[in-house]
Amino acid sequence: GREAANYVTPGSVVFFGPGTTPLAVIKHISDDVEFTGVTTGLLTAVALCNKPKANVIHIGGTIHPSSLSSIHSITMEFSTKFHANIAFLSTKSFVPSQGTYEALLPLIEIKKTAAEVSDQVILLVDHSKFVNRSMCKALSSDEIDLVITDSQIDPTFVRQMEENDISYIIAEEI
Repeated sequence: GREAANYVTPGSVVFFGPGTTPLAVIKHISDDVEFTGVTTGLLTAVALCNKPKANVIHIGGTIHPSSLSSIHSITMEFSTKFHANIAFLSTKSFVPSQGTYEALLPLIEIKKTAAEVSDQVILLVDHSKFVNRSMCKALSSDEIDLVITDSQIDPTFVRQMEENDISYIIAEEI
């Protein structure tokens, strides 16, 4: 979270995916940084509201009960109206040669939309997400500009990212 927060700069528009990992980024954003945070996540929107200089935009729709995030065609349609400098996305699993995978189908489309409307996609993925594929592919590896992971990552997966020309940062904390 601390490493990723360095990418939030004054005046930037940042798409935050739902989930606990983007919450770690928000926690480390300085209260002095003026930025716009866009999200479909209810908990993410609440956390952004605690940043005094953040302009917070929550994209509504039907609420998915386990992720506490908006899903529905109206959510996707409204999401395409934005342009973001950065999208911080997390995932259920990541295979460097293939991309990200999700277990919940409704979450795939919003991640695809966030990637499409953002200049830079930063995948926040801890070492435990490199193990297996989940049910359905969400993003291809070539749609990800940077992976930020933690220092417990297996060296095999570091080599796989290098072999697939994926830029990465190994941080002490995510």
